[in-house]
Amino acid sequence: MKPSLIIKFLFLITSGLLVGYRTHLDLIKWNHLGREAFLANQQNRFDKYMAHPQSVIALVVFSIFAMLVWAALYEGLAFAGKKLFSRAPKKESFPQQSIPS
Repeated sequence: MKPSLIIKFLFLITSGLLVGYRTHLDLIKWNHLGREAFLANQQNRFDKYMAHPQSVIALVVFSIFAMLVWAALYEGLAFAGKKLFSRAPKKESFPQQSIPS
């Protein structure tokens, strides 16, 4: 397997772990706050975002922009990881010895 693919795979696993951990923390928070707090939050979210939806064009443009940002972040971090972890070891230079003739 190419080193760049390994770095990308490791980045995907790490980002998956971070998203999973963030989701877990969110579930713990709402479990602690209770059902009523969760339902109140969802009602506010519905009133703010879903009762008056945006136009389709605005949603598509925002989605494209968000995916471009995510792809740039992913490729940038994968490139940085590749440069960071795939450095070739320095060659040791030995002094040249002259062979007596």
